[in-house]
Amino acid sequence: AAPGAGNFTRLDPGANPHNSLQNIWGRIMPTSNISNPVKIVFAASINVTIPAGTPNSPVIGTGNAYCNNLTIEPGALLTQNNGGYFYVSGDFDTDEGQFIMNGASYLYFTGSTQTLWTPNYFDDYTNVRILKNVNTATLQLAEGSHVNCSGTFEIREGVFQLVGFLSVNN
Repeated sequence: AAPGAGNFTRLDPGANPHNSLQNIWGRIMPTSNISNPVKIVFAASINVTIPAGTPNSPVIGTGNAYCNNLTIEPGALLTQNNGGYFYVSGDFDTDEGQFIMNGASYLYFTGSTQTLWTPNYFDDYTNVRILKNVNTATLQLAEGSHVNCSGTFEIREGVFQLVGFLSVNN
């Protein structure tokens, strides 16, 4: 599938290991310094999988990023930098991988259906917002899961079903 439509795709950077577009996921937002992790932009309709063995882990920079379902496979990492806004309308599964938020970044759970949040115990969350499209849509924290949020946690619209453990420290 082409970037921006259908399911998540990994773009082939070609044979040059120093190509500044190396290991880019989803849509391209080039980075000027190839020694830094690659910055990415996802589209709302895309199901994103960050595979294991990714040599340059993707980064959500400043601005907005979107996806439907997110899966981070074992050993893979997705980082969200200060000033980033990440909108997930489907399931959020980092159970075997890792998701790290830095500084004043925001994770929004959106959409109009019931979705499942399966975090890794070692994920770092700063500011989390539940902003479903309808007040009856549910975000369920998976059974046995643990979330540590070092900033703010807000339920603006929708239902939060807490089956796991939530700790908010700010």
